[in-house]
Amino acid sequence: GTGVNQDYKQAVQWYQKAAKQGNIDAFKSLVALNKEKNNEEIEAILQDSDLKQAITISLADSLLSGYKWNESQKEYFNTLIEESSFD
Repeated sequence: GTGVNQDYKQAVQWYQKAAKQGNIDAFKSLVALNKEKNNEEIEAILQDSDLKQAITISLADSLLSGYKWNESQKEYFNTLIEESSFD
């Protein structure tokens, strides 16, 4: 927010918590931070099996609920998955 110092570690903790609950935006933020900082801690978070499961379920749920993904969205999420070693 305005007028406060940035706290990178705190941001990572909040993104991790949200991603473990299936928040795709938080997952995207973790991937972006990892790409920017090349941080071992973030890489380990992205490899967490609970986080991977939550994101997989969230993505599948959005597809099963009838959400229509356009080609650029599909390409973007494929890139996210590849960059995070999301197997």
